[in-house]
Amino acid sequence: MKQSRITKPRLLVVALAVLLAASVGVVSSTASRASTTQLPKACSLLTKDEAQKLADADLAGVVLDAAQEVTEDFCEWDNPPEGYVAQVQLFIGDGAAKTLELDREKVKPVPGLGDEAYEEEGYIFARKGAVWIEIHLVRLSEWDPFWQPMRDTAALVLSRIPAGASETPEVSAPSKVVGKLPAGGGSNPLWKGAARRYGAGFAGLKGVVYQSNVVVIGGGASAIRGVSPDGLTWTVAGKAPGVADLKVGKIMLATSFAAGRVLAVSKSGPNVKVVLGPVTLTDVFRQATFDAKGAPVKQPLYHNTTLPTTQPKARTAQSVSAAAQGGGTFTTIPICCANTGFATTYDNGVGRATIAVNLYFNNPTVDFHIVIAGGSLKEASLALHGAAKLGYTFVAATKSVKGNVHSGPTRLPGSITIPLGTGPLSLTFTQSFDINIQLGGAAGFKTSGEFAVSGDLGFRYTPRGANPSAVVMATLKPFLEHTESFALGTSIIAIGWAVRATIGIGQGGFTAGAYFTLKPGVSIAMDGSFGSKYQGCVTAATSVTGEGGVGYTIPDYVLSIVNTILGSLKIKPIAGEGGPKLAEFPIFKPKPGAACPPGVTPPPLG
Repeated sequence: MKQSRITKPRLLVVALAVLLAASVGVVSSTASRASTTQLPKACSLLTKDEAQKLADADLAGVVLDAAQEVTEDFCEWDNPPEGYVAQVQLFIGDGAAKTLELDREKVKPVPGLGDEAYEEEGYIFARKGAVWIEIHLVRLSEWDPFWQPMRDTAALVLSRIPAGASETPEVSAPSKVVGKLPAGGGSNPLWKGAARRYGAGFAGLKGVVYQSNVVVIGGGASAIRGVSPDGLTWTVAGKAPGVADLKVGKIMLATSFAAGRVLAVSKSGPNVKVVLGPVTLTDVFRQATFDAKGAPVKQPLYHNTTLPTTQPKARTAQSVSAAAQGGGTFTTIPICCANTGFATTYDNGVGRATIAVNLYFNNPTVDFHIVIAGGSLKEASLALHGAAKLGYTFVAATKSVKGNVHSGPTRLPGSITIPLGTGPLSLTFTQSFDINIQLGGAAGFKTSGEFAVSGDLGFRYTPRGANPSAVVMATLKPFLEHTESFALGTSIIAIGWAVRATIGIGQGGFTAGAYFTLKPGVSIAMDGSFGSKYQGCVTAATSVTGEGGVGYTIPDYVLSIVNTILGSLKIKPIAGEGGPKLAEFPIFKPKPGAACPPGVTPPPLG
């Protein structure tokens, strides 16, 4: 939205920015930036006299931003304190291009102006080489006399941009994800001592038949001496029962976390270091039945997974988001269990945000049933009971478009494990998010929404196929009625979230077992543009899907490490997921909605 800054909304933006700074000020960012091309400053491309000629009115001097500075990519001349309404705004670079993309359906081409140009009432966009400009004129009078002056002014501005200039996207420190876990990491009486950190042991597990290449390590968690930050390399006591039988290709079962295919074995003093790769339950068990009904989902254990801070070649590390504008830091906190989700703050020095997504439960419990016979999966089911509500809160403020960010799909550091009293099997929650914040310049955005949830979250699998559990959702608190935005341009936010519940073995590094993934996504936009035909309109869209299956899952950052090891052993690389899977299925997808002030026609929605 291209909201003019001529009235009180500017003050509200500043107030919101100050309030937000206080709420997320604990997050700091030292993103470094270096541009390979120096574009002219916006205020050097047009004089006050030329702006007054365009507006056909007297204007005050250049308007300063909240920091009492003139920004490089934006310049504004306001009307005098009293009298008629007139304002001229000039943008250069990425911000102008972004606004044009949002307005593509409303503009019409202007032949013969620059290399490419478009216009609509109040706005003109033009390109010279790779550089875009935008001019916004506010006049509360008939518009026809201003079409040609806008084109002439745009041509004048383009003539002052150096030939061959191009805007190279700023190189910045990539956005990082920093995980913070609750103090103490939680406690559960079912797993005590070393088991709290390393998981329960397999020794003494009754009613199961292991595959022939499985090696069970005696002593369980007491035999573990340590684990690498990525959860792949385990140090085991050299004299623990079974350690002498470990070889590459065997499957080690020491604890519910220290379980996997042996990729490497090496001595380390009196201990042995073992690098593990993923396995499925049928890789481990030839014959087994695991059941639980009404197991309480409470007393979680929080386990940290340190994500790499450097990006290995040919992949994007899960610790690094694909920031669209400037580097920054997402600081995340996982939440469990009466409400399961995450809270995060984002800060890159120019933009800040606080976001929380929660799935609320009433007395959450879980049922599961897994039957393996002859080394094959025969039956599997998983059902989370008690889901009641899905809720979102979002607040953000930016000083310019450089405060915007698109995280890309990003793994939440750490995992949540809940012992269930069924031997080494546990319930593990892992999460990821995709957050896109695109505010219109110096802006503020606030929204919240809630959805009712009833029914079980889960699925049932048999050799005949898989079917999802019945679940129903409905809107409780519409985003359309709880969104505020003050901005220079269209403001859009989108939040994707995936929370996976796995019954099985493993933790953050990789998990194996029966799983269900809930994938809600929301996007909200608001147009507060002065003079826009949709001024004050809010649009919102929501989609919720689910996915279930039985197999293993490996985060991208772990998969790369595993496949590097497999390559050195001349073993074929593995996929990030394996095992039978129920295809993604829809749960809730209401029609996109719009809400506008009285007298304003809602925009067309797809």
